This record gives sequence, structure tokens and C-alpha cells, in this order.
Amino acid sequence: MSIVVLVVIIVAVGLLGAGIVGFVGAKQKSYPFSVNSFRALQIANAGMEAAIRRALDTSNLANGTIGTSGSQIDLCSGCGKFYTNYNSGTDILTSFGTFSNVSRVVTLTNFSSYASSPSGDVTFDTDIASFSPMESQSGQAISVNTTTKVISLGQGVTETFGAVWYGGNNVAGNCVNGSCDFDNGFRSYFVFQFATGSTGDGFTFAVISGNTGYNNASSVGGDTSMGELMAYGGDSRKYDSSSPYTNDISLFADHKGLGIRPPKFATEFDIYYNADGTVCAGAGSRRDTAANHMAYVFWGDNSLMGCAPEDVSIYLRWMPSMVYALNTVVHPATPNGYIYRATTAGQSGAAAPTWPTARGGSVTESCTTPPCVRWQEVSWRPNPQTFAVGNIVAPTTVGGSFNPAASNGHFYRCTSASGNKRSGNSEPAWCKGSGCTVTDNNVVWTLYATNVAFPGNSRTYDDNRHVDVGTGGNTGSSAGTGPTNTTTSESYYSIPAWSASTAYAVGSQVKPGTNNGYYYTVQTAGTSGGTQPGWPASGTITDGTVVWVPIAIIDPSYWLANVTDATAINPKYAYRMEVIRNSGARTYRIKSWIKTCTDGTANCDMYTNGTFGNVDSDYALGSATLDRTITLNSTYNTAFSKFLFGWTVAAGGATQIADVRKFRMKFKP
Repeated sequence: MSIVVLVVIIVAVGLLGAGIVGFVGAKQKSYPFSVNSFRALQIANAGMEAAIRRALDTSNLANGTIGTSGSQIDLCSGCGKFYTNYNSGTDILTSFGTFSNVSRVVTLTNFSSYASSPSGDVTFDTDIASFSPMESQSGQAISVNTTTKVISLGQGVTETFGAVWYGGNNVAGNCVNGSCDFDNGFRSYFVFQFATGSTGDGFTFAVISGNTGYNNASSVGGDTSMGELMAYGGDSRKYDSSSPYTNDISLFADHKGLGIRPPKFATEFDIYYNADGTVCAGAGSRRDTAANHMAYVFWGDNSLMGCAPEDVSIYLRWMPSMVYALNTVVHPATPNGYIYRATTAGQSGAAAPTWPTARGGSVTESCTTPPCVRWQEVSWRPNPQTFAVGNIVAPTTVGGSFNPAASNGHFYRCTSASGNKRSGNSEPAWCKGSGCTVTDNNVVWTLYATNVAFPGNSRTYDDNRHVDVGTGGNTGSSAGTGPTNTTTSESYYSIPAWSASTAYAVGSQVKPGTNNGYYYTVQTAGTSGGTQPGWPASGTITDGTVVWVPIAIIDPSYWLANVTDATAINPKYAYRMEVIRNSGARTYRIKSWIKTCTDGTANCDMYTNGTFGNVDSDYALGSATLDRTITLNSTYNTAFSKFLFGWTVAAGGATQIADVRKFRMKFKP
């Protein structure tokens, strides 16, 4: 261990203690116990640091024990003493600090995780190269600058989307290829800035399941026609506007069409207003109460969104190196008049196969990563085509002519064929009810299966709620099937509006009728006046017999209104998320702060502004906050034992640039 390091810390504490006495003057000097208690606390903290260093140096956790109650480490004459004790059974380190007969005790749970984590936090300073983008168009949506240590989201390009995930190996979080232990929780911090002229659709800071079979560094949501999904929702589809077929998908950015699989949650920073009913309808819809807001989006499930295509109304164009699910239906990149169903799930090859044109013909692709997908021709064909019991078809026509975009989302199996066993001259009116049948000349078709055209199906944007800071309310989808989540607090926007002729107690809070960037707390109790006072930005204001004090808040409606310098990128915001596991139960408290950066520097230097720069410290009361409690049931507990973290961003017809700096992720807080 390094007693030298410890002594340096104690010397600093000694100077700080003297400084406190000198600063507060004679009144504080009359309370030497308080000063000595402060010094003892810092000695206990320093002893803890020494124990961690000792365990790291020797790879022996027992060496976290330094001294005993009867034989403390005496730093120097008058400098104080300490000793530490490590309990291997409970994995708790206890540090005892003493100064002038005043003692303080500090405990550290899960000591082994700290004592075996020499790599520490993930930061842009040390790990920027470990963040890799996954984009609909390479180099369009996201830029990772390893020189300036900045990740830029949006790039001012329309109809793009992407995600950028940490993909490194970190001992502190037990991270392997970016997948980290979601055990006791974490704290994260970053500064972000929107460029002048940014109009939408914002971005998210997302925490998603990193368990095997869920997500990896190649996962991304998105839909080039729906920037409001922010690449957090959706299945990563990109449309081909030049195709003769409606909604023809030219690619899935993740080459699977999976999107980001739940469980997941994110904080979104949304600068575009998606009005109620203008985007999607029904459960799973994406609605905003206003532009320029911060909100939580929770979890997600496997339900279809209330957005077109609602029931998989398209066939896919065949794509190379794509992972296809069972029952996916494709048409060749150059349509040949036939469609094909995946009878074996797997990967496609680098080049298209030779497509069979005979009724029911099959072909297995030649791929680099088996299993390789096997296709079977399944086009419905008119008379004189004959069908046998057991044959499977999918709808193919609109208005009597072949159209690969005519799927109704179902397959049909021949359950009866009489006489010449021929289909009709034109396609029947296909039914959709469970077990329904339709007669097609001499053939009877029975609903066989829902067409799993691709696994994503533009899934729900969020499951449990789109929790909007703009109103403090829950909008969007219904309760869903995710874990229990409850509201603890709802940020500035849950603060009640000022009311005339109302009795207010000390500590009560109100917001003015016109948002001026502040809320106000009662310094002197009383009754408000008949009209609102002129709310100041500093000092106090008397309102009737009440005396109010202003508290600065972050109002996201100023994100664009205050932008005046196109080169400096103003305004600037600091963001922090804290996810802490409650002791015992698998319940997490998820809390976020967003705060205006006021230090005057271009980067809002987190190392020089202690009021919000320290990832371990709480933000001021004036910070806008979101505070949730999530209880994981056994299913979600299992599915979310590992997590990935990063940012998602998308732009439909709008453009934006959001720069992210000074990121820090601290594991096991």
C-alpha cells in the first residue's frame, strides 16, 4: 500500500480544516468538535483509499485490513490516526478515522469490486476509441473524434439514424466487448451541445440489455421515415425511394431487422414536436406534449406499433449477408414475378442465389456463417395452377397484377382440394381471422401462420411509458408488460404554478406563469398577493407577505431560443444519470439531472466546476430531474444482468448536430 499517498491526503485535509476555521471565523471556532469531526471523516476516507491501494498492490483482499483498534496507524504528531478492517464474509470494508479524540466511521460495500478494478471508469479521455457507430449510412449520422474526444450526433444529414455503443473491456464493470455487469448500478455524466439550426429529432442516452441473445455493439433501431424513433425504437430499416414497389426496404442497418431488443431504457433529449395522432395511433404510439424536452422511455416489448405497416404489409427485397427469420418472405432484388419464403432460418450469401421459378421450388443459399437460409417459392398462382393439400402460399397481387408489396401479413395452407384442384382466375379475398378459411375455385385455403416478414416489425417505441418532463405526465403507450415502475418525482415541471391569495409555508415551491428559467422557494412564510410579482433572477421578491427566493432551473425550451453563436454552439448542458440498486431487492432507482453549463468555457470543463462536474456529486436543487424506481421481476432480472450503454440518434426530414463531450461512466457506485 502507499502510506505516502495517505499522508499527502491527510496533509491536504489538515490545510483544508485550517482553511475552514479561518474562513468561518470566531463563530465556527466555538465549535471545535465540528471541525475535528470533519477532519476525522476525511482521515477515515483516506484510510479507505489506502486499503484499496494496498489490496490492489498485493492482490490480497485481506490486506485491506490496516492496523487494529488497539494499534492504529499514527500519521504524525497531531495528524490523526486511522485503522481499517475488511470482513471477507460480508465483503465490507470499514475505515475508522480519529482526530483529537473525535472519531468517524466510513463503510464500503462490495470492497472486492473496488480492490480488483485498477482500470476504473470509462471516459472519453481514455476510452473514446472504444465507442463504435452503427449507422444506416456509414459516416453520416455519427462521428467519433478520437483527437478532440467528442462524439457528434446527427451530422446535419437528413433521413439517417444510428447508435454508438461502448465496446471495450473494463475490469471495474466486468465489461467484455462493451457488455457490462448490471448489478449494483452506475453513475454516468456528459456535457452536450446542440448546434445552431438543429431542428430534430433529438437523441437518447440508452441503457440496453447486453445479455447474449439480446443486443450487441451492432444493435440499432431506427426507420428512415420516422426520425422521432431516434433509433431507439424501430427495426433499423431504410427505404428505397426509387423502387417501383411501395415501402420497399433497401436494407436493415443491423442486417437482421431486430432493432434494439428489450429490456431497455433511455433518457431522450427531444427538440422536435410530434403531435398527438400525427405519428402513430393506439398503444405504442409516439407522442410529445411539446418540443425541446427531456423524457424517459422505458423498456419496450415485442408488440407491433400502431404505425404503418401495421400488420407487415410488405415483402422484403432480398439483401446480401442478412440474417433472416423463419417465414420471412422476399422478392429478388430484380423482381422475377415470384416470391420466396424462408423455410429454414439463417444467413443469406454475398450474392443472390439462382431463384427457382417452378411452383414450390427450393434453393439453399451459400453463406459465410451457417446456418444458411433456405427459400421456397410460395407465390399464389391463378388458374390453371393446381395445388395439393399441404401446399402453402402467400398473397401476391393487387388489382390482378403481380406486386411484391401486396402481402397481407399471413400465409395460407391448402386444407382441401377437389376436382381439378385448380385455383381461380383471380386471387381470392384473403381472410385474416384465426383459423379462417377462404374458397378459391376448387381449393380451400386456411389461415396457416402470420407472416414473420422480419423480426423487428417496427416494434414499440416504449413499453411502460414515454415519461415527459414537459408536463410531468405519462404519455404514449399503455402500461405494457414490463417491470413495475413508479414515479418518485417529476422535475421542475411538477412544481405547482403560483397561485394568488394562497398561504405558503417555508420551503414551498412555485413556478411563475411565464417561464423565465427559474422557480421560487419560500424564504419567509405568508400569503401571496392578488397578482403575480415581477419574478427576479436574483435576490428576493416580496409577494403579499411571502418572501420568495429564485432557484435557477434548466428549461429545455431554451435549447434553441438562446442559440446565438453558430460557432460556439450555445447553450451547453451537463447531464448525469444515476442507477442504483436498492439493497436486498432487485429494485433500481433511476435518476437523471440536466443542468445549464455556466462555467463560461467551451467544453463546460467538468474538472473545474465542482457544482456539477463531479460524477459522484449530486446536482443542485435547481437541476431539472427525473426520478424513477424500477422493480425487476425474475424474467427481467435474468434478461438484464448485463447492459450496453451509448447514444442513439435519428433525423427524418430535419437536421441536427449534437456534440457530446466529457463522458464518464462509474461502475458500482
